[in-house]
Amino acid sequence: MSNPENNYHTLSEAAHLLKTGKNTLLELLRENQILNAENIPYRKYRMQGLFAIHKMPHTIRSTGIQRWIAKTVVTKSGIAWINELLNRNNKVNATKQRKREKDRVRYQQKKSEEQAWKLVLSASWHTPKPANPNPS
Repeated sequence: MSNPENNYHTLSEAAHLLKTGKNTLLELLRENQILNAENIPYRKYRMQGLFAIHKMPHTIRSTGIQRWIAKTVVTKSGIAWINELLNRNNKVNATKQRKREKDRVRYQQKKSEEQAWKLVLSASWHTPKPANPNPS
């Protein structure tokens, strides 16, 4: 549903252009408080020209009642801006992933050391005492 004369893209199209999934894109935009729970961009981002809201007619099939719905669209500049946001987010995620991996390795090392100490301690408790060479 892109409109070449107005340079608007639906969220699905934007996700495709950004080589990510629609749900991933929506989650990122909600987490960063760019979209509200209804996927409507906050005024700040609309005023910056990153997003727009198109009102569209929608007919409810079961009743035939027609109503208006708000559809969020992304501008060309919004696509570039979201791409930067995705890149920053990917760098943050990569850093978090490296930290998690280091923590996991440290945890495994600590666990191995604790198990080694348990073996040492259990062996010292169960070492048989030498027989008394001078029985009375």
